[in-house]
Amino acid sequence: MKILLSYKPSLFLPREYSTERFLIHLSKTSSMGLLFFSELAELLNQFKRSYSEGILALLTDFYDCPNKYERETQKEGLQTIEKPFLSILGASTLEWLNENISEGHSEGGFWPRFLFFTARHRKRFDPFPPPENIEQRNILIYTLREFDDVQGIMSVSDPAREIYVRWAIATDARADDPKLPRGLSKYLARIQPYALKIAMLFELSESREL
Repeated sequence: MKILLSYKPSLFLPREYSTERFLIHLSKTSSMGLLFFSELAELLNQFKRSYSEGILALLTDFYDCPNKYERETQKEGLQTIEKPFLSILGASTLEWLNENISEGHSEGGFWPRFLFFTARHRKRFDPFPPPENIEQRNILIYTLREFDDVQGIMSVSDPAREIYVRWAIATDARADDPKLPRGLSKYLARIQPYALKIAMLFELSESREL
């Protein structure tokens, strides 16, 4: 996270605005950014605050990346946000997730828009972490700059397309299985585009080309 802050601090969006102020901020600055929560409980608490009413529906809409989002605000009238593109990054424990993410949350469509990366076991414990490796830090920042310079439409080879289409069709069929636990089909319905996006990131990290 420190590397991202060093590279582009403007990428980080404020977390404590009301829904209206959040909209105004996006319309007047950048329509893209990152919401970072060191603990996902902060995000759920944000949903419960009265001044944040409607933020859950708003974020759900933004996750579909519409070309334009318009909404009337009380203080500053109509706000227009061109191509909103938001990401949310947070951390938590598996125990907390099991206790606080209900079937209703999953079926509502918001949480299935997340990718969960789990670590079931701690691989190491270092009571005295080594000092920051400045050389590696600078390499990572340079790599992020390279990514930013790449623009356009990514091409997909015919063999890769064939493998992906075959896998996506099979996964989509599984989403309709009545034996699946309640709510899981929502996650399966979104796994295909996520797999494609991750593959694109891997390719970009290797070739720096589309």
